[in-house]
Amino acid sequence: MQKFVILISCLALYNIAIGQQPINALDAQTNLRDLNSGAIARTYDNRYEGVKGFPTLFENFLPGQVAINGEWVQAKELNYDAVNDDVLVIRNKTMVVLRKTVVKNFRMIYGTDTLLFTNVKQDETEGYYQELVTAPVALYKRVVKTVLAPDYTGAFSAHRNYAEFIQAQSYFVRKGDQKIVEIKNKKDVNQLFPELADKLKVFYKENQFDAKREDHLVALVVFINAALR
Repeated sequence: MQKFVILISCLALYNIAIGQQPINALDAQTNLRDLNSGAIARTYDNRYEGVKGFPTLFENFLPGQVAINGEWVQAKELNYDAVNDDVLVIRNKTMVVLRKTVVKNFRMIYGTDTLLFTNVKQDETEGYYQELVTAPVALYKRVVKTVLAPDYTGAFSAHRNYAEFIQAQSYFVRKGDQKIVEIKNKKDVNQLFPELADKLKVFYKENQFDAKREDHLVALVVFINAALR
């Protein structure tokens, strides 16, 4: 976890409600209170336990490749910052953030799988998406992590005395060169492929399709590509 020291320090600027103390402080200072005696005293709340989880897609850096100006370059230690949407590499024992203007694609090797990520630009936004199925109809996965602040003060607190990185993912389909469209349910799929209405109805029934399951979405898009040939 030493590799995350710099990144975790930067993320202390997120909405972690611990006043002016650093995130690893054990003596989180509360407001000064005027005691009955008239004296002014400083009190402490020592319940804060730090941050759980990690901001990157994987806890440990993985081998992979980065596409820089159209050329694939080997990276021995590579990761994806799912909070800031950045590509990270370890170079000379130092964590380096690669610019989006330079990196269009990158790959990470996870066990026997090679995960491909693409910088998708749409309207005024851009970001890295994992490509699960390739064109002509492509399926993308977008992973985002946010920081959930501690909540352990007040009568209605959640009694959670730590901050935590929370991961969420969403899925998108792209037809050819069209814009990516988020897929949340069967209705979204049917609107994208009205010409396959009858075939999709059969597919849903035979496979007990669940739009929240990644493996089901992958199977669906593979089916759609075959049906459009």
